[in-house]
Amino acid sequence: MKVTLEKSGDYAVRAILYLTTHHGAGRRKNREIAEATHVPSPFLARILARLVKAGIVKATAGQDGGYELIRAPSELSLFDVIAAVEDVAPRECVLRNQACVESGARFCAVHEAWSAARDALHRELTATSFAALVQKRDSSSVRTRSTSA
Repeated sequence: MKVTLEKSGDYAVRAILYLTTHHGAGRRKNREIAEATHVPSPFLARILARLVKAGIVKATAGQDGGYELIRAPSELSLFDVIAAVEDVAPRECVLRNQACVESGARFCAVHEAWSAARDALHRELTATSFAALVQKRDSSSVRTRSTSA
């Protein structure tokens, strides 16, 4: 079974990880973020606009402008970012490719199990902050470098 992000979710997470790494160090230009995250600049601009609309990122125009996080990385969850750019509400039944009817016996056979799994994923993504992700990534890369030296 695959659980993956759409391109927009993938690119949004990359951009926010980059902005988290530079949190408090000034604004970052679209081109800089695009190059560092390997995201096409025009697509990144659309993603950042959605993150601005969601109140996650602040955009400042002008020569000294750029993008920066509005909230502290410790208060910004993985779910917040994904939900800002992807449709996270379930629309279709996993078996019939249509909406499950939510009236008792009309649920599909796997509705309950699938709902529980979706709820667990939601809880995990909501409990995971960008500060924790960057801290884990940074401590992991330090361990990798020290063991390979």
